Amino acid sequence: MGGDTMSAMPSDRPAKSPTRITVTDNLIKLIIAIFVVPAPFEIIVGVVKREQYDYTRLAIILGALVMLALLLAILRNRQLRVQSILGYYLVLAGSILAAFGLAVTFRPDLFVGDTPWAPYVTTGISALAPSLGLLLVASGAYLVREQRHRIHEDLDQPGPTNIMSPRMIKLNGQDVSIWRADHFGSRPGAKTILEVAQGYLNVADLHFLAVYGSEGDCLFYVDCLDDEAMAHFDVRDTPDRRRQYERHGRHLRALASKLDKRFAGLDSGVLVRLVFDVKKGALYLYSLDREGFLLGVTLDQRQVDPTDRKLSELANRILVLRGGVESQDFSVRLPPEQRKPAEPR
Repeated sequence: MGGDTMSAMPSDRPAKSPTRITVTDNLIKLIIAIFVVPAPFEIIVGVVKREQYDYTRLAIILGALVMLALLLAILRNRQLRVQSILGYYLVLAGSILAAFGLAVTFRPDLFVGDTPWAPYVTTGISALAPSLGLLLVASGAYLVREQRHRIHEDLDQPGPTNIMSPRMIKLNGQDVSIWRADHFGSRPGAKTILEVAQGYLNVADLHFLAVYGSEGDCLFYVDCLDDEAMAHFDVRDTPDRRRQYERHGRHLRALASKLDKRFAGLDSGVLVRLVFDVKKGALYLYSLDREGFLLGVTLDQRQVDPTDRKLSELANRILVLRGGVESQDFSVRLPPEQRKPAEPR
């Protein structure tokens, strides 16, 4: 995979990041305030105009606030995409519109009243409201489904803006680049995993290594692409190569998910390891169960098998470090003294 190897891969221009909203405490307060503020304002206007305020409306608002608060509490600290929010809104609005159309159809006297134009209004609402409501529900469901599909395929998750700007250090006499995600410090055990992983990096075989979370987000990567010993691989534009490796790691995970569905009928379990043996080296994908997955790269075709064994050992070490047990499906098992699961951090 040295030289022009990456030219055989998709050109991967940076994609526009999808708009995502994190449901934080401040956002919850803002949303609730939007609903609360009009209530006292309406009461004040009624007092000034000497009109009786309909407290039934206030009860409805407070009831809606309780339901909204419960929903926001469930979604707290989660990231929501605007397309999904719009989709759920259309489903809710369409359901209400369809229900209203059906109610008018069977009990027009409760909604339209007795007026000369009542029959025409009833006919129009009963004819259009259910169909338009169902159309809104279908449209909202489509938006939500497409958003989930893109998330699953990792097609709308471009890497962080600083993905091509790692920190350079000297490690075991090698020039090593280390990149950490912004949420690296908040991930339990991330520092220990990084310390273990960077020890496996070597200009002789394993040249790029990345660990991803269960949601497909890159937690960190380490590589020795800028070391002078890598010059004979004719590696060019290493920043862009790092971006492509990080992105292709998520693509490979999406491919593994597709293959899992294809092989479901065989009842053979999920894929735990993928090796893409290309003409100049190989890419490796190792499943880390609930922890996420591991991506490794070698540029030396002669080191494909040794690198595979090295990554197999590393993947098992990560599983054990995170309180799990080593996988029987990996080609290299740990020494007996390293097999005892560590206490979860």
